[in-house]
Amino acid sequence: MFMSLSISLRRLASALLPGLPTVLAVFSSCMLFGLFLAVQGKPAWQALQLVGEGAFGSWFALENTLQRAAPLMLTALCVALPARA
Repeated sequence: MFMSLSISLRRLASALLPGLPTVLAVFSSCMLFGLFLAVQGKPAWQALQLVGEGAFGSWFALENTLQRAAPLMLTALCVALPARA
C-alpha cells in the first residue's frame, strides 16, 4: 500500500515538474505587478481583475487576445523547433 502511494506520488511529481517554472514565472510576475501597484497606492486585486476581464472577459476579448498572441506563439515555435534539432 505504502509502496504504491510512493510510486504514484513520484509519477505525479515527475508530471508536474516540467510546468513548475512557467507557473512560478506567472505567479512571480503577478506578485511583482501587485507590489508595484501597492507602492503606487492603487488596488492591486482590482487591477489584476480588470486585466483578466480585458483579456478573457468576453468572446471578443478572447479573440483579440489570441489574435495578438498568435505571431508571438508562431515566432516561439520557429525558434524552438530548430533548437531541438
